[in-house]
Amino acid sequence: MTSDGPTLTVERAAEVSEETTVRHVDQLSDATRRALRTLADGETRPVPGLEAGEIVVATTYYRVACVETPAEEAEAETVRA
Repeated sequence: MTSDGPTLTVERAAEVSEETTVRHVDQLSDATRRALRTLADGETRPVPGLEAGEIVVATTYYRVACVETPAEEAEAETVRA
């Protein structure tokens, strides 16, 4: 996690239950909307205005997910060893 928040990515959400709160891409700020596009293109980064677990809909549903940093992965590997 950086001072800007956790490193995020997005993945297509195959199913979204009726009870799930969904934000429409038009509800995002311009900066967050631009950042969401970079996440959808495969980039990972902190994005103010998005939180892990959120569902955002544009032309498809995207689930926002937190990504482990290489340091966190190495620490987890050390703990498992």
